[in-house]
Amino acid sequence: MQNVALPTQPVDFMIPHAKTILIAVTDLGDSLVLSGIVLITTIYLIILGCRRSAFILLGTFLITGLTIALLKMFFFSCHQYFSLPDSIHSPSGHAALTTVVWGVIASLIAAQYSGWRRRLTIYAATALISGIAVTRWALHFHTTNEIVAGLLVGLLGLTTAHALLELRGAQKFDPRGLIVATLAAALILNGFRLPAEGFMQIFARKVQAELSLCMP
Repeated sequence: MQNVALPTQPVDFMIPHAKTILIAVTDLGDSLVLSGIVLITTIYLIILGCRRSAFILLGTFLITGLTIALLKMFFFSCHQYFSLPDSIHSPSGHAALTTVVWGVIASLIAAQYSGWRRRLTIYAATALISGIAVTRWALHFHTTNEIVAGLLVGLLGLTTAHALLELRGAQKFDPRGLIVATLAAALILNGFRLPAEGFMQIFARKVQAELSLCMP
């Protein structure tokens, strides 16, 4: 049997409008869209009296965002001066923040259910997070290693948030309103983008020049 070499780069999809679909999916992980979803979800949870859950979501989102931003700036500034993998130049912020935001929201909703509804919530969130991560590769925005690095950062944040949510027991509320508010925010904001990558590259170069970081 003849061995068939697998492609090492993303392939062009033959399905009509495939790129449009991929962009629509990947936009669900944009930092602007996720910021809006977190803001709306936080306000909604506070109105319901679930302040602890609201602040855990907001805090985890901010800390994960800061972490991935610092990692990106480090790689932008110092990659060439360290023995770092050539396939990692910018850990995927989409993968990291998507894992945290959709993962924490799914945890909050799943805690209100049992049986098949709980499983469906977890499976849906996992599929969405995986789908967004795959689109970053398929659209040539990130390498596989960059996506994995982003997922690891996101999983660390999600695991921490889940542990904090379970520390004093899940707060109970009717999840239907949260589901509607979250999906409505995702649909309304989908297509809006924040050019965070470009901003961080510019900022990283300025910091490198001003502080002489990672200079030979």
